[in-house]
Amino acid sequence: SASLDVVDSSKWELRVENTKVKGSNLPLVNMFMDELQFDLPVGNFYNTVQGKVPVIPMTTFYVDEALRITRDVDDNFFVFVRES
Repeated sequence: SASLDVVDSSKWELRVENTKVKGSNLPLVNMFMDELQFDLPVGNFYNTVQGKVPVIPMTTFYVDEALRITRDVDDNFFVFVRES
């Protein structure tokens, strides 16, 4: 999960709070991953170690009533579709 702050109509700031472990590239660990679904509180970890959760700036390049195209600082694109 994450928190999202809308800075303005084209800028968002994203902070990751929790993440799920869904699989592993280690064969023995991967056997147990289906049974061990759990959230990792990475936001708490960052607060403890760094004193704050890193902010991921997101910039919107296109938006209409049904679609939003956003890019992060690493040039990864995200397409959000509004369901009716």
